[in-house]
Amino acid sequence: MSIESKMYALATQWRESGLSKKEFCRVHNLSFHQFYYWEKKQRKTNNDLNSSEVNFFSISTPAHQASIGSKSTEIKSKKVLSIELVNGIKIDFY
Repeated sequence: MSIESKMYALATQWRESGLSKKEFCRVHNLSFHQFYYWEKKQRKTNNDLNSSEVNFFSISTPAHQASIGSKSTEIKSKKVLSIELVNGIKIDFY
């Protein structure tokens, strides 16, 4: 078993134990700093794997027409903010 596998298993065991990191390290005779390094590395790896998911959500826009009496009037929205990202995506807020 590699050191990485061993430490990842210990990090998982720690999460399920309910102990503080210091207490867990004391009980298992581990270096706190080494354990902290591997636990953080495992957490980052897990976050990187989970962040590959893409989530979309819808944004509702205000109506562009309003009725005043019997007349229909177009409402012109004023652009409040425009953001252009380095990858060319442009986001406009009205």
